[in-house]
Amino acid sequence: MGQTIRYYNCFINHNNNHTNLSIGDYVDAIIGVNAERRFKHLTSGNICLIGAEAPGDRALARNNQPIDYRIRRCVFAKYRENKPYLGTIGTDRLDEIADDVIETTSVTFFPQFFLMAIEFSFSGAREKAVTDYLSSFLPFDDPNNSWSIELVQINTNLRFDDVRQSRKLKQVELKLDLSGNNRTIFHHNEEYHSVIGDLIGNAIGTNQELGVNTTTLNFSKGRSRNNILNHELFIDLLAHIDMESSLFESIKVTYESPTTNRTETIDLKNEGVLKSILDLDDNASWELITNETVENYYLKGQPGSNQHRNYEKVHDRIPNLRF
Repeated sequence: MGQTIRYYNCFINHNNNHTNLSIGDYVDAIIGVNAERRFKHLTSGNICLIGAEAPGDRALARNNQPIDYRIRRCVFAKYRENKPYLGTIGTDRLDEIADDVIETTSVTFFPQFFLMAIEFSFSGAREKAVTDYLSSFLPFDDPNNSWSIELVQINTNLRFDDVRQSRKLKQVELKLDLSGNNRTIFHHNEEYHSVIGDLIGNAIGTNQELGVNTTTLNFSKGRSRNNILNHELFIDLLAHIDMESSLFESIKVTYESPTTNRTETIDLKNEGVLKSILDLDDNASWELITNETVENYYLKGQPGSNQHRNYEKVHDRIPNLRF
């Protein structure tokens, strides 16, 4: 299955200027007050930072990297407004839940790189909600003293737009993970019909009957002289596929890139915003997710660590926060 982690540059802005302020120090200032003062009712949800810690002592031990204790491993709680019910299979039991229901989002801040790594969550707080929450503690109502938290997407080199503009698609490979319960193929479970879309659905059903956990669908014309796939058909399919669905382990396209003028192979599952996949269960704790995020980040060579150098930063100090 795996947990998807997305990476963004994260800046504390003052009057629309990026500052050199540490997001780690800022998080420490927030977590240092009691939970009642940390809770925020926002248009993006009812949210609270409920945990923030430095890396555990075992972090990075496997590859002998020095532990940077400026890193902050955090968990944000989003409180559900519409709560589900408790029941028992085989009975008519339908009990209301008295307590508040929380959906969590694990976030790791790398202050030295002005970087935020956030767990992708369908039900928990997403990037905008976390940004809104963190910004809500800063002064913003004075036009001459306006503060905010800004996330800047870190992109990979090639993107779906490059594939869309290509006139020569040579191969499309879909690797499906059938070990979980997610069977979402298209965005928002929309009704989309095509020959290939129906083929994917049939393949899922067939492999379920066989008890197979993974399967790969490979579309190509082999070594024939005209080894180009139907561009319109496959681009339309790829545009409708839900790239964030855990059903897809990878979505690889081999094509002639108009950007590089070379044949490229790109995994659209991981295109666009810089991301990584952690080999963890869906119910992994936030402590485990954030520790694995730190270790994985250094094992992968600190992707995006130099991206912040593209932005000028001004010296400043954290203002009085609004609690």
